[in-house]
Amino acid sequence: MLRTFSEFMLTPRRIALLIAVALALVACIVFRDQLTLRNLHAHAQETNPAMVVFCLFTLPLLGFPVSVMHAVTGAKFGLPLGMTYVGLSIVFQLFASYGIVRLAPEFFAERFAWLRKKLPPATHGPLTLFTLLLPGAPYFAQNYVLAIARVPFWLFFRYAFPIAFGRSLIGVVFGEWSGHMTPGRITVFVLYTAAITLICGLAFRRLRARLQSPPRAGNGRTRYARSGHAGR
Repeated sequence: MLRTFSEFMLTPRRIALLIAVALALVACIVFRDQLTLRNLHAHAQETNPAMVVFCLFTLPLLGFPVSVMHAVTGAKFGLPLGMTYVGLSIVFQLFASYGIVRLAPEFFAERFAWLRKKLPPATHGPLTLFTLLLPGAPYFAQNYVLAIARVPFWLFFRYAFPIAFGRSLIGVVFGEWSGHMTPGRITVFVLYTAAITLICGLAFRRLRARLQSPPRAGNGRTRYARSGHAGR
């Protein structure tokens, strides 16, 4: 009974989530007439370009949804220049994540313990892929938790950059097309989004199955057998 009751207790995280949901609902009600793709595109066009670039590089490190910043960047700069800025921002964020965690490793380890509990014991490569493909894991949290797990940076970068860059194309294209959506563009956007989601989903399922039933090495021990997570 006590356990059942404790599951419904309000924790600081749940309170923050409820407040965020409530504010989002209020904003949708108050600004429902202004929340159109054309208006969002127009607001992005009016924003100072230096401010857009600054926010693109920094806000995702603080937990701001990276997809929103990619859409704003696409609306402001278009696809070629927008993807250039996004690519540079991803490089910066991957380097910065490791640097920031080194400044206060215990602080980040405590706050991302919830994500580490979802990760299986594995060597650095499979652990990195599993984390980057884990459904529902925020972009900034993935980067921080891999730094906490002491995954070698260049191995992390080799996996993380192409995955993040490929996913970012969805947001940038959406931002560029937000000013004038046509049935054809919507179809392309939906198909690309579905393809990326399907590829990542299948890759994650295969990797999870592989980690749950790892191949055995010649000495009879599993290849991924370790005492705890990699890098501990």
